[in-house]
Amino acid sequence: MPNCIKNSDGIFIPTCVDTNNVTRFTGTITLTDEIVTATNNGSGGATNSLTPNGTPATVNVTVYLQSIKKSTGEMTLNTSDWLDLNLDIPITKDLSGALYVLVEHKSLAPGQTFAYRYDPTNGPQFYYFSQWGQPVNNAQLLYYAADVHNTPIAIPFTGSASDNTIPYGQTDVVSTIPIRFGAGMRLIGMEGDMIIHVLIGDPNDIQNYASWRELLYYVLHIEPVTGTWTVTEYYKGQPYTYTNYPLFLYEKRGVLNGIWDDPHGRQQLYVSYGNPSDQVCTNSLAVQGHRFNAQGCEMTGGYQIYFNEPTAFGQIEYLYQISKLTRGSLSGEYMYRMLGDANWSMPEPFSAVRREVVVPLDPTTNSYQVNGTVTGPNGTPYAVHFIIDTGAYTVLLDQSIAPYIGFTDLTTDPRCSPCGATVAGGATIQVTCCTVSNITVEGQLSKDNVSVAFGTQPGPSLLGMSFLNSFHISTDATDGSMTIAP
Repeated sequence: MPNCIKNSDGIFIPTCVDTNNVTRFTGTITLTDEIVTATNNGSGGATNSLTPNGTPATVNVTVYLQSIKKSTGEMTLNTSDWLDLNLDIPITKDLSGALYVLVEHKSLAPGQTFAYRYDPTNGPQFYYFSQWGQPVNNAQLLYYAADVHNTPIAIPFTGSASDNTIPYGQTDVVSTIPIRFGAGMRLIGMEGDMIIHVLIGDPNDIQNYASWRELLYYVLHIEPVTGTWTVTEYYKGQPYTYTNYPLFLYEKRGVLNGIWDDPHGRQQLYVSYGNPSDQVCTNSLAVQGHRFNAQGCEMTGGYQIYFNEPTAFGQIEYLYQISKLTRGSLSGEYMYRMLGDANWSMPEPFSAVRREVVVPLDPTTNSYQVNGTVTGPNGTPYAVHFIIDTGAYTVLLDQSIAPYIGFTDLTTDPRCSPCGATVAGGATIQVTCCTVSNITVEGQLSKDNVSVAFGTQPGPSLLGMSFLNSFHISTDATDGSMTIAP
């Protein structure tokens, strides 16, 4: 119990400064056997050695909760998903004001913030709230609830338009209220990070940001299917990985396209969303708890890839259905048939791993950092943390790494020689240059026979151009991330 003080009777009374005007509870502290215990109708308590001289004592006190810990969370979805997210918002008795649910998407709408609202007639809606921190006219009215303790609820929490709020009880302890975010919104075209802020503010003083209380910060990572992929497919239980034939998916003018180089040549791919009608399943739709449950639903999200290729047996059609997509992998099933046949083959599983690496900009160091492995003469991969340096003409390693990868003595090893290395800023340092068998970054980008330099002074390992010159490098102007692709 913080900030303990002593009263005139020599009894220590725990108190907490009520700086945020939030929840308090009144209870009894009993001091006995060097132990102080605070209880309040099951709300919890604390113990401490505060009893003077071992004398039992009971003191009536009021204890204030200094603050509510802001809830945070994140989730990864893909652009073919429907968004139906249930958010639990922490709430206490003494919190008061209007509840705002504000949304940012910095790559699609830089500088703009939108207010998310729900009403029983129109369902979920997004309204323009601010531009570069400046609220629009009447932004103060774009609250999710005028009173945080009477928050509207979304169907199917209730089916009555006249009963669309829950009066949350004025409790003395922390509890939560539910907000249903999205309510089946489709994420087509929404790739990037969607950031959700749930706050309490004063509608009469909307620009007094110091008075706002953020209760929840939630990030949705919405992954696109575009990129370069290495595919593994199964045929009659046997896996076949096409390492030398990457699958390339891209978007042009809002339309998904693709190319797949395979042993028969370059195939043009036709890529579409698994449910282009943008409809939610209606067969066997039921309300289960506070969510819709589509039982036996065959209209799933995902992507479909179609192409046909010439073979010695004639034209064969292929249909790949992607049902799961994460930041670095995808999976699903594929089928095939002779062109003109009515029936497809039995589905077979396939999966793919993304070949490019997306590296976020580290705001604390203003650098790009990746994990990798270096394999030297002893053939054993050694884990190395790299800082990406496009101004360094070679990979620079700390010389302490050398013995672990098979270079026992850099001064006498015939595979190495003294040289100079240019690093960021144009500086040249004296180093020892060698060639390593392989460098692999994030388990996805790999290059053999890479020239490296071992520095004479301790320092970070730099991933320079002797590795990077085999890859395409680009940066995203909206979030600063770097993409390294084959």
